[in-house]
Amino acid sequence: MRSLGLALLLVVLTSASAWADDFALCAQGDEPKLKLAGCSRLIARDPQLATAYVGRALAQAALGEADKAIDDYSRALVLDPRLTVAHYNRGLTFLSIDQPALAASDFDIAIASDANDATAFNGRAMAYASLGRFDLAEADFARAIEIDPGYVRAYLSRASLSLSLARFDAALVDFDQVLQLNPGDADALLGRTYALQRTMPPKFEAVGSTTPMLQPSQTIQIKLSSKVQKPASMAFAKPKKSNGAKAAGVPPKAAKAAPMVSSDVMDFNWSERICSSDNGDPCLVLSR
Repeated sequence: MRSLGLALLLVVLTSASAWADDFALCAQGDEPKLKLAGCSRLIARDPQLATAYVGRALAQAALGEADKAIDDYSRALVLDPRLTVAHYNRGLTFLSIDQPALAASDFDIAIASDANDATAFNGRAMAYASLGRFDLAEADFARAIEIDPGYVRAYLSRASLSLSLARFDAALVDFDQVLQLNPGDADALLGRTYALQRTMPPKFEAVGSTTPMLQPSQTIQIKLSSKVQKPASMAFAKPKKSNGAKAAGVPPKAAKAAPMVSSDVMDFNWSERICSSDNGDPCLVLSR
């Protein structure tokens, strides 16, 4: 009888350990395939665990499976309509597949839940920009920066919009602000170079400059992300609005969100189409 009791205890402890391992993978895993597997096992054990669907959706988005990610975000919201983080991250995923109207609707809900969430305003601004509603986009970028003056990605996103509208002086102001906040920022340096060249008189290049010039056939990409957010319901610290996307997933979320996914990288390029970088993220393409 004692042997049976010990055996049952061992089974329980082993099961608990496996659950804890999967929970950690789903919540904090950086490798999408491992994260996907961990979240899927959690869902198999408990199909009502809404945050596990959010974690799996993040992994699917990172693997380029946007449709599956959207399905899982939607399942999470059916199970727990209060999971605002699912709306935010689904909005990012909609942006990545060029569905800005649907993205804007999700960001509306995220903002209604937290009117001081700079990342949600930045996300909605990018959606508005893609819809050609530039006045609303600029208002949301301004609100994001008002909430968090150190939010680098909001400046980069607004500078991107300014470039697409040929407002090069305004773009330069935002790129300069980024470089004050984050000296050496590659996106800001590239964008600033492009904006400077568009405002320089033709003879400037002939005279020479320390600013690198883009060659006629050269193309550069600026990736502007917004931050993937984790489920607030897991009682972990809410991610800060810093450079990057908002993080979401399952349990422990980092204030800066572990590199789970950057699906909200956005662009406003000259041909008014969404381009894709090597890893499938939207990007800003600048070319001469």
